[in-house]
Amino acid sequence: MFVKAPSLEELKKRLLERGSESPESLSDRLHKVKFELAFEDQFDCVLTNEDLNDSLKEAQKIYDNLKIK
Repeated sequence: MFVKAPSLEELKKRLLERGSESPESLSDRLHKVKFELAFEDQFDCVLTNEDLNDSLKEAQKIYDNLKIK
């Protein structure tokens, strides 16, 4: 499962709001995300994290469906 933010802009906003990143580490993380996004088509499922609680529920549904198969 590949989990991604709705957009790079949204990811940057979320990281800035957390206040956990220096300008350099923020730049590094965004660069890494751009690289990782190139591989999303290699995953069986892509989950866009619009809302954390909704995304957790959706991830649980996907997991439960995989266990059944």
